Amino acid sequence: MRADGVRALKGVNMAELKEMEKILYVELEKYVEPFSRVEYLYYSLFGSKSCDSNYILVHGEDMYICEDFKTANEAIAKSMESDYKNLVGGTVENKHSDNDYNMEMKKDNCSLIIHSKYIDVFKSLINCLEETASDKYDTCPRFGKGSVVYLTNGKCTVEEVNLVKAKDFSGEIDEYKYEYEYVLLTETGYTRKMSEEELTGFMEDI
Repeated sequence: MRADGVRALKGVNMAELKEMEKILYVELEKYVEPFSRVEYLYYSLFGSKSCDSNYILVHGEDMYICEDFKTANEAIAKSMESDYKNLVGGTVENKHSDNDYNMEMKKDNCSLIIHSKYIDVFKSLINCLEETASDKYDTCPRFGKGSVVYLTNGKCTVEEVNLVKAKDFSGEIDEYKYEYEYVLLTETGYTRKMSEEELTGFMEDI
């Protein structure tokens, strides 16, 4: 794992690591061809409870010291770049509560789980991952059909995903900006439409 501000560690005191707080956990599961096997990748980020020291990123049996959690998240996103791009457009399930922020993405034979106790750490990793796949958003929706999202007023399921002309675009004649629009089904059976920008905004205002 190579990234600015990330340095490999050797001979880490495991007792010292146990005294730190796990602030982020990431798990990637993917089916690998042509070997017909499942591969798992795990990332855990630890920080001191007093927030007065560097962070330690654990990836498999390797450990790295990071200047801050954003640096660690950038390293995670870089190592998962191609896998995350392949997941964009799959089903997404977000569920958040106080000190418990979760997201699970699934597409084909690949899944990604992200869990953090802290909203700033969680959002930082999501932003880092989205930056790696920014070129994909022109042709692929962020949320696939069947995604489950928890908004302020309850749980909704994505029933339809449609590419429509953006309502707020004031460009030249014969030129249009397009955006994805989602048809959401609430738990009480009502449907509502939201653009990708609106839906993402609701989820960011956790």
